[in-house]
Amino acid sequence: GGLGNLPGTMRGRVGSGRQKAMQEKGMKTATEQAVLKGLEWLKQNQEADGSWGEHNKGAMTGLALLCFLGHGETGAALGGS
Repeated sequence: GGLGNLPGTMRGRVGSGRQKAMQEKGMKTATEQAVLKGLEWLKQNQEADGSWGEHNKGAMTGLALLCFLGHGETGAALGGS
């Protein structure tokens, strides 16, 4: 648990920090729901080997992981330890 070695710039993307940032920046709940819907799609379309995409697999996997990391998801949420 915890935030581990998450950089300070990313700490506002997890837990109560996300809610605070949403309020401060005037982000709408619908926007967060759209992001979560996109992350859920990525999760459901992940290949058994952990990758995404049939072509340009490395690039597609990198972009998909950036989506999760940008949302503040950690390795545990991505199926890691």
